[in-house]
Amino acid sequence: MGGLEVGFSRDAPASSEPPSERLVAAEIGTWDWDVHSGRVRWTPQMYQLFGTELGRFTTTFENVMALVHPEDRPRVEAKVARALRDLKRYVSEFRIRRPDGDVRWLRCTGRAFPDDRGRAIRMAGVTEDVTHDKRGRPPQQVEAVEGSLSTRQVAQLLGIGEASVKRLANAGGIGFLRSSRKDSRRFAPEQVLDYLRRVAGETQDFEAALAAENIEGCVAVLMDEVGRGNSLDALLDDRVLPAAGKAPRPLLHELLARLPALVSEPRKSTPAFVAVFGHVEDCTAELIECSLRGHGYSVLTPAASNGSAQLVDVIERVRARVVALLARGDSAARQAVADVAASVAVRLRGAVVAVNDDGRSPLARGVSRVHTLRDLGSLLP
Repeated sequence: MGGLEVGFSRDAPASSEPPSERLVAAEIGTWDWDVHSGRVRWTPQMYQLFGTELGRFTTTFENVMALVHPEDRPRVEAKVARALRDLKRYVSEFRIRRPDGDVRWLRCTGRAFPDDRGRAIRMAGVTEDVTHDKRGRPPQQVEAVEGSLSTRQVAQLLGIGEASVKRLANAGGIGFLRSSRKDSRRFAPEQVLDYLRRVAGETQDFEAALAAENIEGCVAVLMDEVGRGNSLDALLDDRVLPAAGKAPRPLLHELLARLPALVSEPRKSTPAFVAVFGHVEDCTAELIECSLRGHGYSVLTPAASNGSAQLVDVIERVRARVVALLARGDSAARQAVADVAASVAVRLRGAVVAVNDDGRSPLARGVSRVHTLRDLGSLLP
């Protein structure tokens, strides 16, 4: 497959490297996509899988997506976009309708590769026909498998240890999907949501669950909204932040620690840095950390004793890819944030540098001012 923003080239040639006999025999095609140029290389097997002919089919993004079943197309597009953003392994199973009308199931597996700034510049992988395995299996079941949660994510959502999740699954307390990896469990979001609702008791809206200090109810409501297509950033802006002032701080802290598992697992090699200048009474810093973790970043925070110059050195040393700075209180805090942001933008070119303040201080080139979590999320690669 290819990507979303750049797409396929108009005249993407097949790879000049001959595929191995094993791949040919297994009807597996390979592909390689240069994100910057848009050039995609297909082996001859890719054309066979899609029921097209080399030289008579141009591998543009639009042409390829036109062959994907309309019901599966949004999911495929979203998975490619997420793979480019998160630099994680990409696996998707979807239906295609060949030009001759035949409907087939394909499994596409690949990975995006970054440059030294952490931005995806290339994606490569394999595609195979899995029609024999999928026929008679409803599309929603395939969707559940593809969007499954790991044991680690479920443990984080439930606030328990991974061993406890496995015991719960083995005892039948929560359903799980068997994985091809030994002693591994995958969980359909619907099964986890059903378990949370049982634990939470009577169905409540988010505000009522928060007022009752029913954290399972809070997680269940937000998990349901994520399943309906709402982003974590939007939920943090629209649901959590307005109600945060009324919630006990320990409850809010635990909730924000659980929520990133709704959408992602942390990538330890992708650090983000969050620092606060001045006295912050609200939960803005915790919301930003939650958002960044939801986008897959490993969040670091400085020691309170770090001065501005030392802070810049630390940020540069860890090669942070996102730096979020909050200023509250007097003009000294605002100026310190502006100075640190300017220095980081120069020393870590390509990093996202974002400032959340009252908007009074001018910011250097390469520094963005964010007012909402949506603002921050729109900046992230």
